[in-house]
Amino acid sequence: MLCATFPTVPVVALTATASKRDLKAIKESLNLKNPVEVIGNPNRPNIFYKKLFRKGEDVDFFEEILKPIALGLKEKTVGYPITIFYLPSGWCGFSFKFFEMLLGDDQYHSLQSPGNAIASVPKIPENRLFAQYHAPQTTAMKELILKEHSSPTSTIRVVFATVALGMGVDIPSIRNIIYVGPPRTIREYFQETRRAGRDGKQS
Repeated sequence: MLCATFPTVPVVALTATASKRDLKAIKESLNLKNPVEVIGNPNRPNIFYKKLFRKGEDVDFFEEILKPIALGLKEKTVGYPITIFYLPSGWCGFSFKFFEMLLGDDQYHSLQSPGNAIASVPKIPENRLFAQYHAPQTTAMKELILKEHSSPTSTIRVVFATVALGMGVDIPSIRNIIYVGPPRTIREYFQETRRAGRDGKQS
């Protein structure tokens, strides 16, 4: 153990979402003796929560949530706020297909296309305004999504995800995070909602 070999070397342990039990385990595993703990308050004045209760049939519920987002994306294209939508895998595919059907050719946008004419926009994943992010997704597609979201001019504005998106990746301008089936622990809330509004704007 490095701390035992170099007992006089200062050690810093950093974590964003550790529970009290995790903190204890970290200190014990690193053999830290009476360390100074610096703990930040996770509350931020620009983060807001809202809850909705599911009503009626599942399909109707999803369409009711998805339709305004799809229409907003169609209208604002790359001006639409970056939105992460966490939902079960079966509904992830449904949501993607729903957006495809509702947006048609408008689902593609290229910042490089002259005049942004639809006919000139190549119908490739890089130009689609929305994407899926889940465990079976190809590594190349996951990397594309993370690269896009790390850019201030990201084309991908809405992501349907079944797994945590981009932990450890600097994505400062996520505006909306939507859960279907809320997280069951405070840690899960912090892991995702702390990614929103890091640019200081309301999220």
